Amino acid sequence: MKLVTIDTGRGGVPGALLASGEILDLHRAAAPETPETWIPATLRELIAGGPGGIAIVRGLVARVEAAEAETRSALCASGVLRDAATTRLRAPIPEPRIVIGGGLNYRSHLREMAGTPEPARPTGFLKAISSITGPDTVIRLPPQAPAMVDWEGELACVIGRACHDVTPREALGCIAGYTVVNDISARDWVDDVFTATQPWEARLTWELNIMGKQFAGFTAMGPANHDRRRHRGPEQPHARDTSERRRRAACPHE
Repeated sequence: MKLVTIDTGRGGVPGALLASGEILDLHRAAAPETPETWIPATLRELIAGGPGGIAIVRGLVARVEAAEAETRSALCASGVLRDAATTRLRAPIPEPRIVIGGGLNYRSHLREMAGTPEPARPTGFLKAISSITGPDTVIRLPPQAPAMVDWEGELACVIGRACHDVTPREALGCIAGYTVVNDISARDWVDDVFTATQPWEARLTWELNIMGKQFAGFTAMGPANHDRRRHRGPEQPHARDTSERRRRAACPHE
């Protein structure tokens, strides 16, 4: 099951991307006086409802997908079913509580960075919630640092419940789904990172340069949150960036 957030202009409402390619407005599709009316205002709240909430949505989606052609036509006419080509989406989780990124965790990326040595373990960093944008939004290059904007297609795990100090096996049980994130960076936002001569100086400038990941729109997300039920483990879903891998940009891009 693929869950989305439909952009209403004033915010977003939960939706589902059907096998037909249409988008279902979950609120408008909910049958009166049934558990379907429980569906909350945001996808984040829906996921927080746990397996029971997801089961309600899965049943609603199954009911609509099994509907006769006449019923589906009526749903389209009333706006319950929408054409994906003309429906604007926000990030699936527009306002998560936190965004945590893993760094230096791809050997091919390390080779791209002038032979950066492989660390004993990946690094980590946070991204600002205000940097999140939807899958079809035009991303504006920052005028103060437009010449070395870089992007990376990433597989993102959506954590569905509170967890702390869990084992790797337990951590998998906390994952509600997967989505795709375009992690964008203005690499030259801090010039000193390229002129540092001492290790400590380089470390300080690089940590400051992480702020080059925080510009508005620099965490493009979506279009959908893929239900973890579709995958047996984290090794099966794949994120693919169809743009030129890590190309330097000097113009607005999507």
